Amino acid sequence: MAQVQPTGLFGATPATTLCCLCGIPLKTSSENNTCANCVAATVSSVAQRVPKSYTMIWCKGCERYLKPPASWVPAELESKELMAICLSKIMKLEKARITDAKFIWTEPHSRRIKIRMTAQEQHPSSLQIVQESFTIEYVVQTMQCPDCTRLAAKNTWVATVQVRQRVNHKRTFLYLEQLMLKSQIHKRCSNIKEAKNGVDFQFLHKNQAQQMQTWLESAVPCKSSWSERIISTDVKSNTRNSKWTCVTELAPVCKEDLVALDSSTRKILGGIGPVALCYRVYSTISFVDPFTLKCFTLNMQEFMKYEPKILMSMANLSLFYVIDSEEVTNPHEKSISEYARHGFRLARVTVGRAKDSEVFTTLSHIGHYLKAGDEVLAYDFTLWNGQDGDERDEWHSDVVIVRKHFAKRKKRAWKLKRLDMLGEEDNEMDVDQTDGNKGIKKRSDEMKEVSRKRQKIDREKRKDRTIRGQAAGSRPKTQPSDADVERFMQELEEDADMRSRVNLYKAEEFAESEREDSDAESAPEIPLGELLDDLKLE
Repeated sequence: MAQVQPTGLFGATPATTLCCLCGIPLKTSSENNTCANCVAATVSSVAQRVPKSYTMIWCKGCERYLKPPASWVPAELESKELMAICLSKIMKLEKARITDAKFIWTEPHSRRIKIRMTAQEQHPSSLQIVQESFTIEYVVQTMQCPDCTRLAAKNTWVATVQVRQRVNHKRTFLYLEQLMLKSQIHKRCSNIKEAKNGVDFQFLHKNQAQQMQTWLESAVPCKSSWSERIISTDVKSNTRNSKWTCVTELAPVCKEDLVALDSSTRKILGGIGPVALCYRVYSTISFVDPFTLKCFTLNMQEFMKYEPKILMSMANLSLFYVIDSEEVTNPHEKSISEYARHGFRLARVTVGRAKDSEVFTTLSHIGHYLKAGDEVLAYDFTLWNGQDGDERDEWHSDVVIVRKHFAKRKKRAWKLKRLDMLGEEDNEMDVDQTDGNKGIKKRSDEMKEVSRKRQKIDREKRKDRTIRGQAAGSRPKTQPSDADVERFMQELEEDADMRSRVNLYKAEEFAESEREDSDAESAPEIPLGELLDDLKLE
């Protein structure tokens, strides 16, 4: 059977048009009777118009690329952010449409970035789509961004957040440091510097300091105040150059501190006893009455309003040994909080003082953890020279048990990371270290040698005063002592809730076979499943 030829309208065979240059038949007619190949060969194409070489500006300090006109964007090699910057620099595309773009691998040290790009364009006369692929090369040149330029000059900053706490230890700052490492909030700081009673965080922009202040208020109980100092003004343009200082004062109470409450505050808080023990400090401060298990929580505003008096802290703890422990029925069971019902149990404990074996009987909120022969750390009011003699009659006992003491501790299989901080002496400029941070005075180059000698003499004098002050127990330390670090690590081992808020890393030198086996009760250990692998990039 013969094949039927396709016919057009009214049975006519459709007409075909030949290309005027190469003679191949065209399926559709065009204005100049030219095929797509001939159009691409005769008309200026996208590949011919677009320049094949461009320059990329890269800051070596912060590893950011310049995105015209003046924004700096962080981007890694062969990332979508870097691709967006590269494509934004391509010129003379006009009506062409980019259909595909991908990176071509180059040596990282070659400072070259290559992109294979495919573009489509419609011919204006023939209305045919022309598609071409071509390679574009970018030469990476280094240049300091404005932030790194200001950072290269020592101690230049626009805003600083000064965190202070008026206590004789650094355990709060050790906890705050671990929170920062987990949240990565410290990445925005241009400089972190240790100071008396705290730490200074310096920033190149005011909004970064405001973000730090907001984060601190959500992490720890504190109050903040801002001050502005005008550096220079321009009357003609009505502009000024200023520096801002935010002083953040942390609550002076810490975990395991014993506070006293006046009678009016006790009534407001629901009949709390005259003394309370701080057992948790996060964004709020939690207290427990060790004799009744009644708990209450104060934020920074309430703490400043009621002003509980701190009677004793960790330095006043005394060692006792447990003779007997017996749980008792709590008459305030219905009024205590849910946390106290599960975390605390009231017990009558008989203890003996370690140095002279004097026996005391007291109530304890952790009595269910204790048994005969255990060692505990407690506050001994028989050795305390306080001014609250009238209120001592309302206290249940002269001994307040704080926590269980573990004489034996195994080798730790974990470690903590620390922030890189500068000390007070690590500066080449005259920086006032007071809370007001009065300012920075630049020295000329010819006076630097004289200033270094003067700083050396001042450091020797300050070191001598520090040694005498520490012996008297009056001068607070700039850096955390070994005892503060050890106690903070013990708190992490004993408190799972606190441990969940920080990052713990596996120790490289630790092996599972190094764990000691002994019948004696040792301190709690952190499970290996909670530890992170420490990643080191070489």
